[in-house]
Amino acid sequence: IRNIISCEGGERKERHEKLEKWIQRLGLACFENVPLSYAGMLQARRLLQGYKFDGYRIKDENRCVLICWQDRPLFSVSAWRCRK
Repeated sequence: IRNIISCEGGERKERHEKLEKWIQRLGLACFENVPLSYAGMLQARRLLQGYKFDGYRIKDENRCVLICWQDRPLFSVSAWRCRK
């Protein structure tokens, strides 16, 4: 995760890659995906609906939350922890 989360400023590198690549990279670095809470998913859906932004959707895929425009993923949110 170095240069993704732990570094700021000039040392930080942003990586714009597909979700599948991140899942593979974090898995190889001895991290495991942790499911996000169902209550959190419901709250996110309600908030999105409350703003009346038709067309935006929230999907659960590979234990990650995808925020989509129509069917096109824009952002993904996931949780990871070190494998024991």
